[in-house]
Amino acid sequence: MRERLFLVVVVATIFIGTVGTVVGGLGGRAAALAGQCRSATSVSITLSWAVSGRPALSEVDMFMVGLYVPGDPPEQPSMILTATTLNATVEDLAPGRAYQFRVKAHPHHAHSRVSGWGTWSVPWECATQPRPPGAAARVWSPGPLRPTAVILRWRWEPPNCTDVSPTALLTVRWRWTADPLTTAGASAGGSVRPPLGRALAGATTVDRRQTTVTLRGLQPGAAYRVTVGTADPLVVWTAAPGLVHTEVFRVSEGTDQIDLLENHNSGDLLGETAFLTDSSNFGVPANILATDPCARALNSTGCLPGGGDSCLSCVHAAWERSGPLRQQCSDPAVPWPRDNKVVEAWCNTSFAFFDWQSTPITKYCVARRAVEPGTGFADYASCNAPEAAGVNNTAANPVCICACYADRVIGMQAPATVAAHCGPTQTAATFRYPPCNCTANSVLLPPGSASLDWIGALPVFCPYFEYLIPRDRYPIKTRCGTWFSHPRGGSCLSPDPRRPRSLAPGGCTWLRRPAAVVLFGADLLTAGWNRSLSYDDRTGAHRDTTNQTLQNAAAFRRALARRAERAGLAPRCCGC
Repeated sequence: MRERLFLVVVVATIFIGTVGTVVGGLGGRAAALAGQCRSATSVSITLSWAVSGRPALSEVDMFMVGLYVPGDPPEQPSMILTATTLNATVEDLAPGRAYQFRVKAHPHHAHSRVSGWGTWSVPWECATQPRPPGAAARVWSPGPLRPTAVILRWRWEPPNCTDVSPTALLTVRWRWTADPLTTAGASAGGSVRPPLGRALAGATTVDRRQTTVTLRGLQPGAAYRVTVGTADPLVVWTAAPGLVHTEVFRVSEGTDQIDLLENHNSGDLLGETAFLTDSSNFGVPANILATDPCARALNSTGCLPGGGDSCLSCVHAAWERSGPLRQQCSDPAVPWPRDNKVVEAWCNTSFAFFDWQSTPITKYCVARRAVEPGTGFADYASCNAPEAAGVNNTAANPVCICACYADRVIGMQAPATVAAHCGPTQTAATFRYPPCNCTANSVLLPPGSASLDWIGALPVFCPYFEYLIPRDRYPIKTRCGTWFSHPRGGSCLSPDPRRPRSLAPGGCTWLRRPAAVVLFGADLLTAGWNRSLSYDDRTGAHRDTTNQTLQNAAAFRRALARRAERAGLAPRCCGC
């Protein structure tokens, strides 16, 4: 399926409004945000807001705007966009439709893009204009991205209706625009100055029965405002030399905040589906906990049930000294705990990654430079992982470390590759994976490591997490997508999004586009997601989920399309 993105253009002009006060907190202190609808076309709405009281505007480094279907709860936007100024234009909307918006602010002194966010403001509503007379029902750029050309398509409604004689012509106009998405600090490969040696504007005519045209002779890495007939203008982009756009997905871990990728991992659609397929069914049935021999052995440890990570630490200590615990909670057939799952459920860490109902699953578009001098990725880093607990990793301030053992076996790396970084593979039952170090006795990435600045990639294979011991030849090995690591050090929006760094050589290496689409577990279930257990609930052993993962990927695509349709968002390819 073609990569898609819901586009938002962030407008640079600052506007201080005073209409319709909406109140939202910031870092535990009250902040008044005044929101209003500035203007609208049939496909876009320009919003503005103002900050009054404490904290002052100078203390805010980022705003997040949420787009909602009227009546949806504040924690469940259908789309978000981030901005560093006091207004934004939301594009790719439906004509003659009402939308609801909320805004919240982020203080510059917060530890990360996850922590410190204020509460969502109360909502305000805006509506798009009706479609202009004689305009196409929809105009879009399908991609692929090209350096000096843009492909446009349009659709009439009904499909065979042109409202004029077959010989009439349709005029397509284009004009270069200094849009901040491509020009702010040249952060997306564009230039603040108009292109030299190329026309700033142009027009062409086509037979009205045509539904596509290619505009040529454009500036690489630039934004253009195009108009097809009487339709309202659309902003499109050309490809910037040396940049690649990638659509990635992430379910937030350890938080219900939309975590904006910095120092986090993501996946392409299939890679994230593999993770969600395994992680969305961690729960162990209550009757198992009541009767399972392992659970009964845990009851005799003296550890506090439901104590989370402290409970797991206590159980691990008990494991080291208790023969009965090792006997009841291990399976002689595999050199691994007979039940991670029962222990996790007993300690109440079964949802340590995310809560299926309330945690956002977010689709981002990322522009990146390839690792110099090649065209690929850096080595993958494990970010916000349990294995990073010893280096002060928290959900509010995530840390990226050398790829951990679990991620390496999910990537079905060869034994020699794993052994080069990780401790000896343990053959006795244990609750601890072998540690994986990038330098002597340290999980931290060493200074100068490309993984601290460049996006890393890890091929993911199915059956997911079935082979817990690396082997030279895997009986079943089916590619199930790719995972990515997004180091904060390479982000164009770090350390200060108000002063974005350049994606040009010598600058930052990746840029998260401002707009992101958000959905939740309920959307996946409605679309046909299969939450069947990915493991044997008696032994804890994983089973082959290859077909289940592929089926769930199709449900994921359906859920995205339905979420967009419900919210009134038109799809667009990543970076177009």
